[in-house]
Amino acid sequence: MKAIFLGVLLTLPIHAEAISSVNFGGFIDTYYALDSNNPSSRERATFQTQPAKHNEFNLNLAYMEAVLKEDERRGRLALQYGTSVDRNYAYENNKSLQTIQEAYGGIKLSDKLWLEAGIFFSHIGIENFISKNNTNYSRSLNADNIPYYSSGVRFEYQASKKDLFHLHIINGWQNIQENNTSKALGIKYQRTLDATSTFVYNNFLGDEKVTTPRSRFRTYQNFIFEKKLNERWKLQSSFDVGTQAQLENDGVNSWYATSLILGQKLNEVSKVGYRAEYYLDRDQSNIATGTPNGFQVASASVNYDRVLAKETVWRSEVRGFYSKDEIFPQGSSSLNEWDWLVVTSLSLSF
Repeated sequence: MKAIFLGVLLTLPIHAEAISSVNFGGFIDTYYALDSNNPSSRERATFQTQPAKHNEFNLNLAYMEAVLKEDERRGRLALQYGTSVDRNYAYENNKSLQTIQEAYGGIKLSDKLWLEAGIFFSHIGIENFISKNNTNYSRSLNADNIPYYSSGVRFEYQASKKDLFHLHIINGWQNIQENNTSKALGIKYQRTLDATSTFVYNNFLGDEKVTTPRSRFRTYQNFIFEKKLNERWKLQSSFDVGTQAQLENDGVNSWYATSLILGQKLNEVSKVGYRAEYYLDRDQSNIATGTPNGFQVASASVNYDRVLAKETVWRSEVRGFYSKDEIFPQGSSSLNEWDWLVVTSLSLSF
């Protein structure tokens, strides 16, 4: 990856004076996970992206980045590899695109307005694609089943110190290459309520091919509330509502997801994360199971982090799932309604 990354940079027309504005860095996240259902293929359920492999030492995510920050322009180029990348980019026809985590450039149009274009992280969701940015190691179900990335243009408008707006014009629902004739829209509104609290609203509107080969109009509403309770505790909560036009009729199908996350700082080197969540998609509009009750899953997890050295973190998590139907791969041919996960990770940032 390093050779590819440097090769790309060397082909760019970079002037000497611009080098001082660029920060280089990287991240390596290794893991080992055990799934109680012991899937024979070592592939965990496909509606989870991290961790993806059972009983196998592997690389969840590694990337190298170059970040440009100036008064009038900014951008990021990041190249990546890992099992989470394989899962998230599974539906891209051009597999070479999965090496691109972000590749965008932006220009300042006015004191409060920016325009950026390229491939960038999605604006939707309570948790980030990069594990170190989240309270828990694995992703919540509502984070794992929304776009992690987008391709298009976005406008950022800082209306005031407390109010931030984004407008996204993108190819679609987690796709870099276009797969139909329509474009999608997304809006982000972030409000700083006070010194300790933030409210975020994100949405998505567009004709999409997700669980069927035919495009249908899809909406998604994502509400996030975050609050620092005190010096040791932080609260994060999310409630999501999605709709999809029915395939044969004029109506719509809906799905819902919610999660509650608590972060606890034990001391300067240790943290604990707690999460409870529920996902309801009876009509399988977003997650196809092929079962009578669709995707109805509750999950809870506990995560422990310890800083071992500068930018080096050991993370471990225990997580349980319960589904109304048998949907979790078990052994070589059967399915189970229960699933338990134990995962440990060592990550390094530089």
